[in-house]
Amino acid sequence: MAASEERQSIWSIDPATRRLHLWTTAVVLATALAFVAWGEATRPSAEPEAFPQTVSTVLRAAMPLVFPVAALTFLITEVLGGGIMVLIDWARARGEARRKAVREAMREEGREEGRAEWRDWYERREAALANGDPFDEPPPGASANGRRDDSA
Repeated sequence: MAASEERQSIWSIDPATRRLHLWTTAVVLATALAFVAWGEATRPSAEPEAFPQTVSTVLRAAMPLVFPVAALTFLITEVLGGGIMVLIDWARARGEARRKAVREAMREEGREEGRAEWRDWYERREAALANGDPFDEPPPGASANGRRDDSA
């Protein structure tokens, strides 16, 4: 089994997204702590001079938030982030398909223009030969010396 196909633990974090996980966890945890602290500070029986007691109460109230914070972090980084990546990949594929269709249409248009040039040259040549007139016009794509001009 190749290294990229080995099953990893559900708890392992891809090194490419580790920083995103840590920052998301910090933001979600800080937000949760801020709400708990705000709720504790605005409680009617809160005593302003009992700051250490308030901090202790906030931390005790925040302990049950560890698993919800971890779940929310996972939801944000993996599910929403993964969904966004799927949408980005889909948009890229769709854009590439459009670009490919436009390139093919432009190629076909160029082929048609080239065929029209050759058809016009051939008709002028046949008309000149039918009238007995000399025809010294070089074919399309050829330079004045008779060689093909590949510089364009």
